[in-house]
Amino acid sequence: MIDPMFRTSFEGRSALLQDPILNGDIAGENGEGLATDTIRFDSADYNGLGFSAHYTFDSTEDDTGNGATGDIGDEDNDSYGLGGQYKNGNILAYADYITNDTGDNDDAWKVGGSYTMGNIGFYGQYEQGGVLFGGLSDDGANIWHLGGSFTMGNTMLYAAYGQGDNDVSGLGEISSTSWTLAAMHSLSQRTKLYAGFTQVDEDAAGEFDHFGLGVRHSF
Repeated sequence: MIDPMFRTSFEGRSALLQDPILNGDIAGENGEGLATDTIRFDSADYNGLGFSAHYTFDSTEDDTGNGATGDIGDEDNDSYGLGGQYKNGNILAYADYITNDTGDNDDAWKVGGSYTMGNIGFYGQYEQGGVLFGGLSDDGANIWHLGGSFTMGNTMLYAAYGQGDNDVSGLGEISSTSWTLAAMHSLSQRTKLYAGFTQVDEDAAGEFDHFGLGVRHSF
């Protein structure tokens, strides 16, 4: 909801601006965010305020066909989540909670929002959970980012900065910083051109620079 570069190679969850556990095709009934066999309820809109809840039945199979397993604990763990959102004109705010029901550090929550003022937009999010950077955390992990956009006609300029840290079992504390500069030009409502640069500096993996050009088309 607050990532102008979503579904591009510069989206926040690909650049450690957001929790990377949502990046990829791993089955997610047990914490990765992509769920099957799920019941979901969405409330009516109360003057911009809405709520949602979901319950996912246990599963140890991966629906992606890659042979991996999507179960962190055992097949008796049923994940569930709750969320709330407020949207009124140029203001958006939300909070979400999810757990995979395995015990220990198995839950995650986030708060975030955006504010637009004419052709300027501001975005921010804070996440805390038990899994980050692909490892299990002893004391929880947190990651946050702030971003801004400026639109001129059909072209949007975007900049974002984020930090994260996690106390990983056997590895100690792992920290990262990340920043992105990008631009997106709309050829039509469905076709957009984009270019950008991202730099990630992580304790465990060192510095990574990414420059790219791309096209995003919605079918």
